[in-house]
Amino acid sequence: MRYQELINRIQAVSEVAPEVLANNRGFAFNFPKFSITINCELDKEERTLSLYSAIGEVPSYEEEDYLKMLLEGHLFGTSTGLCTFGYEEETNTMYLFRTLELEYYEPEDFKAILEDIFAAVEFWQEQTKYAPQLKTDTEALDMEWAFYDRV
Repeated sequence: MRYQELINRIQAVSEVAPEVLANNRGFAFNFPKFSITINCELDKEERTLSLYSAIGEVPSYEEEDYLKMLLEGHLFGTSTGLCTFGYEEETNTMYLFRTLELEYYEPEDFKAILEDIFAAVEFWQEQTKYAPQLKTDTEALDMEWAFYDRV
């Protein structure tokens, strides 16, 4: 299945009409209103499609807490739309990605998968935006409880 055929099949069943952008690795569905881009790449044999989107940079401070939060959210894929987290060291960027074997999916499936990935990316972009603040709030709460424990 060629890129254009895949794009046409997905757009035919999609209610939201994202921009389709060509890039050096394949194509991307861009949702400018939400600042989300889902990149799509076919393998050389055109059997698998990899979908991925950046969720943000890994903060240089509190990196351990950030990664722990992602791993907890990834447990059984419950908060990731069955995606997996990936890290690109060169750009210090965390991604959500999912690889699909094309022979097992119909266009309607792609619509649902895109919606799941979109929702997961939107959720994790929001979660990671406030990640450093989460630890601060937790420490403040712990300090408050420690105060009451002493009284």
